[in-house]
Amino acid sequence: MACTKAFYPLVTLGAALLLTASVAAADPTSFDQALAAAKANVETPEGEKYDTDFGKQFGERYVDTMVRCTTGVAEADFARFDLLIRVSRDGSVEGALVQPNTKVASCLRREVVKGKFLRPPRGSYWVRIEMSLTP
Repeated sequence: MACTKAFYPLVTLGAALLLTASVAAADPTSFDQALAAAKANVETPEGEKYDTDFGKQFGERYVDTMVRCTTGVAEADFARFDLLIRVSRDGSVEGALVQPNTKVASCLRREVVKGKFLRPPRGSYWVRIEMSLTP
């Protein structure tokens, strides 16, 4: 995979891209509920495996999106953010939440909701992406 110079700092922050996956609580409606659900599953062996596989797929798939989302934005929009993705049983995205809602976070969320990922262990599976960016 080719990596543009503008995106290189993001790629090197692989350790900062922390992924956790979880089964959703009944139907989390708040960010905090979804985050709690996402944190729980990484504690299981199947959650750990899905987390690793999802992270690889996410990193490969959204390199170009992150380049577009970070080009020309103010330094304040490079703030750390959490992206929570709710993955259906077939791998399609049921929804996504971001916090804080920066320009970069919103841009990435708009693209992620169109995506399809590996099938999770169960349906309505929340995955957490913690992004730490450097301008």
